[in-house]
Amino acid sequence: MKKCPICGHDVSDGDIFCSNCHTKLSKSELHHFWRNFKSGSHKRRNLFIVGAVAVIITLVLFFPRNAVCGDMKCEGGLGEDSGNCCIDCGCPEGLHCKITPGGYYCSAECGDGICSLGENHDECCEDCKCPDGESCVEGECIEVVVQMYCENIDYQNEKVRNRAANIASVNQGSYNLLQVFDIYDWISENIAYVSDPNSMESVYHPSETLKSGAGDCDDHAVLLASMLESIGGTAEVLVNYGCGHAYARVLVAVDDEGFEKVQNIVKQRYGEYAMTYWEENGKYWLVLDSAAVSMPGLLPEPCKEKKADYKIRSCK
Repeated sequence: MKKCPICGHDVSDGDIFCSNCHTKLSKSELHHFWRNFKSGSHKRRNLFIVGAVAVIITLVLFFPRNAVCGDMKCEGGLGEDSGNCCIDCGCPEGLHCKITPGGYYCSAECGDGICSLGENHDECCEDCKCPDGESCVEGECIEVVVQMYCENIDYQNEKVRNRAANIASVNQGSYNLLQVFDIYDWISENIAYVSDPNSMESVYHPSETLKSGAGDCDDHAVLLASMLESIGGTAEVLVNYGCGHAYARVLVAVDDEGFEKVQNIVKQRYGEYAMTYWEENGKYWLVLDSAAVSMPGLLPEPCKEKKADYKIRSCK
């Protein structure tokens, strides 16, 4: 329906005058009216588009979206970084991205050869160098002198195990004190005492000591501890710098009643004498020195009053 260009009243195609305001209508006037009307529609549409774009820009600028961790895009502008989403942003050198219940975080990985931030030699000596005079053994910094012994206390060696089992079979059955003394006596009688070369302190593997049939106090102590542990015992090597000596000790009882039985067995086998032993937390340890004396529970006089500097177990 067309409209009067003056008052806007509806008019028909055949009308010459507007029935409302009586304005004379002509084809040119009607054409001009419709051209202006359509032109106004385009303007309104353009204004609507411009307004919509303005709204979108406002939302983007003043209401930004949050970063999405895990979309493989490091959105630094939205606050994402290696500290809160390493799966997207990666980690600094020496750190590795790990999945935790709280998200993805960078952390050091022990064993990668890099001493990273947050790592130290106490927690990861594989990556972080131990202090001078110490070396990393099985993930722990230990003094070099301790390493020299603990690496050679080898109860898993086939030759050591076979020799110990053969000796202990005389008093077959579960691990017992008679087997301990059988092994101690065998070493005392069959492994000669021979010093290390001048200016050279060495601790030999127990299989080498068995092969050579000789060794110094270090080698005797390591052989004793290795053989006893290979048949189920609990033994240690004690290093005593105060008297320049090394010897072994073995756990023989876990209560007073048990130690009384130990004393009776020693008395029956070797005779009555004052033994050197230690009571620690209700457990009893008996000294075994096959290099300098010939009976269990004895030590050279200079060592009796000197406290051992190290008590060493196998580090294998």
